[in-house]
Amino acid sequence: MAPVQIEGGISAVGLQPARWSTHVTEEHFPLIVGIKRAGFDGGEASDFEGTPDHFHMLGRAIRDNGLKATAVTIIPGAERKRVGADPAIRSAELDQLKWAIGCRATYLR
Repeated sequence: MAPVQIEGGISAVGLQPARWSTHVTEEHFPLIVGIKRAGFDGGEASDFEGTPDHFHMLGRAIRDNGLKATAVTIIPGAERKRVGADPAIRSAELDQLKWAIGCRATYLR
């Protein structure tokens, strides 16, 4: 569960759909209804894989079910560490962050 900050500083509780899969797809959308019914306030997406269009669709499904959409970004692997001595490794991490920002921009709108 991920805490979500909402109006007035009140904490809400959200659920990470990656509990079902590292790549939440339309087949998982019925489970989002259950998140709301269970009393959660939000749904959070991880960016293990996907496209901006995919994340837009997922964010819309979460919001259409009355939930707040939040996100978390993962920078996987030693080949993408920003403190690495190798410029190619640092560049790969920057590319990963740019991709994640692009996905988030569509997910949260």
